[in-house]
Amino acid sequence: MMMHARILARAIAVSLALGLLIAATPMAGAKTTLKALYFLGKPQDMAVWAIKKGIVKSDAVEVEFKTGDISALIQALGARTYDVIETSALAVPRANLRGLPLRVLASGGRVAGGQVVLVKKDSPLKTAADLKGKSLAISSLGSTSVALMRLALWKKYGLNIAEQGGDIVWKEIPLPTIPTAVQRGQLDAGYTLQDASAKSLESGEFRVLMDASVDYESTFKAQYLPSVWVTYETTIKEKTAAMKEFQRMFYESVKYGREHLDEMTADIAKKENISQKLLKTLAAWNVLSGKLTPEEIAAYETFFRISKEAGMLPEYPPINSMMWLGYWEKK
Repeated sequence: MMMHARILARAIAVSLALGLLIAATPMAGAKTTLKALYFLGKPQDMAVWAIKKGIVKSDAVEVEFKTGDISALIQALGARTYDVIETSALAVPRANLRGLPLRVLASGGRVAGGQVVLVKKDSPLKTAADLKGKSLAISSLGSTSVALMRLALWKKYGLNIAEQGGDIVWKEIPLPTIPTAVQRGQLDAGYTLQDASAKSLESGEFRVLMDASVDYESTFKAQYLPSVWVTYETTIKEKTAAMKEFQRMFYESVKYGREHLDEMTADIAKKENISQKLLKTLAAWNVLSGKLTPEEIAAYETFFRISKEAGMLPEYPPINSMMWLGYWEKK
């Protein structure tokens, strides 16, 4: 009996050990789940549409997407609650200078329209130079899109863009309220983005005083790139293969959406109950490569250099130290 008890005890011990080993070892074929947060805009929805629809798949990675406003993105960046976050381009050097090593996985895309300074159709203002001494509504002085617009006002139109005591009276108000404030005459002009710009112009109540992307690119000879998709240096070290796979999936999603524009915009229009025509306009205004091209990296460096010259950025690390080619290295 004692021998049987010892044998039984050994069997139980072996079973427990095997159970612990199996529990501690990832199951073959188990996917890595990545949490991604991006700005709640239609161009961003279109960029990842093919992934969310299951058209672009992976045997190794599952991506859980969530959307948030600018404040949510900023909070999440510091909290490190996501593996991948879309954020403003200026946030990257600023974070790295503060000791938070962010790495860019992909460009947020070149904006080729839709980020405009609007005035009422009967406004006496004729060009952006007429903004001197006037009030201009913006979403946030910390916004990269606002920074790009301010740089164009500075270099092309010769305006003092200082936050205080400059040529323009900056008024920070919620982005959705900007067109209404301008229409009511509460402010002289307003800087609107994408969806809001398209809807405002469709109303016939406004006209464009300045197209920020056109003025910026013609002045600085560099692409207008407000955002980036980033991760952390530590995440790359811990999940190298998964991050490379995310880069591949993101590229394939952007590519599929571009090649199947009618299919994509029809699906989103039906789901969101919005105009397919509006979605196609937004797609034309946002040109994504889906990766990091040499031209995009050069454009980011130009942006950081000019921002430093304008006093918006104290310094910035070497550009390549903030970029991670990953999947695209040596391809």
